[in-house]
Amino acid sequence: MASTYDLIVVGGGIIGCGIAERLRSELPRVCLIDQGPKLGLGASSAAIGGINPHLGDYCLGPLGLMAQHSRTLFPGWINRIASESGTAIPLLPTGLLQVAAGKREWERLADEVMPILLARDIGAELIDGDHARALEPMLGPDVAGGVVQPRDLAVEPALIMNGLTRILLGDGGPDLLLSATVISVVSRRTEVVVTLADGRVLTADRVVVAAGHLSHALLDLPDGVFFPVKGQAMEFASPGRGSLSIQCDALVIADGEEHVVFALPRPDGRIAAGVTFEKGTADNVPTAEGRASILRNLALVLPALTAMPVTRRWAGVRPGTVDAAPVLGYVDDDHRVLAATGHYGMGITLAPVTVDLAAKLLLDLPLDGQDRHDLAISSPGRFSGLPVARTESQNPIAH
Repeated sequence: MASTYDLIVVGGGIIGCGIAERLRSELPRVCLIDQGPKLGLGASSAAIGGINPHLGDYCLGPLGLMAQHSRTLFPGWINRIASESGTAIPLLPTGLLQVAAGKREWERLADEVMPILLARDIGAELIDGDHARALEPMLGPDVAGGVVQPRDLAVEPALIMNGLTRILLGDGGPDLLLSATVISVVSRRTEVVVTLADGRVLTADRVVVAAGHLSHALLDLPDGVFFPVKGQAMEFASPGRGSLSIQCDALVIADGEEHVVFALPRPDGRIAAGVTFEKGTADNVPTAEGRASILRNLALVLPALTAMPVTRRWAGVRPGTVDAAPVLGYVDDDHRVLAATGHYGMGITLAPVTVDLAAKLLLDLPLDGQDRHDLAISSPGRFSGLPVARTESQNPIAH
């Protein structure tokens, strides 16, 4: 194990692993560090796996164009990982139905969402309740309709992590430091110093911080930029009944609060569904309250699903940001510390474009117009005039 590297990546989720995998053949000395005993134990494997570039208020703005860019990269990225790792990673062309659980939501989709989707020319179509139930028979009788987005995809994130892990553990992979906690990343003029909780000190020409919601401890950005968002989900078996025919997403009001209902099919017929958005909560323990909330909200949209056997429950922690956009770019004047984090609930959707842009920045490759757009909306500079990495005079913060 060396102590000096061309690149150190902090964070072993889909973003960190994707960047390390992409750069392993370009740079001779790469190190990947994660505090877990194996890769992908954080938000990446806990994600449900919808590739939904134009879903949610935040994607109706410029972030949707970045997400669409990532969507175009997804098939090639997944195929390469599957081929190089020998891992089957099915990418399902399910499409997405934004479900209107009632008349008010139908009007919002028709008046506010559809004009934006039509302008983006993604093939979106507004349909009524009967059409929606014909498309997805599990939908409940009170569904008023929805918006079909036929180009959305679905993938099982754990399979992507399996593929990336096999590549990274193989010949020519980076040095791996697992069960290792980074307590500081200090940018100097000619190198970056990475200090571990056990006292080890590593240096690198450049460092990527891709540590999810824990990245705030290693990046000098204003307080409050990052926050954890716990998400709980469930998996159902559908023996003899078939699976969902399309991904379904809905906003419902329960107990005076807005909740998200999301469900998608797996290749073998399983159905993953959820989700909760518990801001400020950073544990990954499923709760009885979370289970009850998911089932209650599913009953309003996909009641047939709630009668199926629950085969698995889990929780993960998303890296939230105050404006729901990722943080991707250098945070120091010498361009040695690169942030690649803060993807909120879009980490899977944005993984290919994040890996591609990080590689271009780290290898000093040319950027095209779309690249510059994506980097502008995810720039760390939007939070302060000139953010810098931690200096030696500052106390490291453990995470």
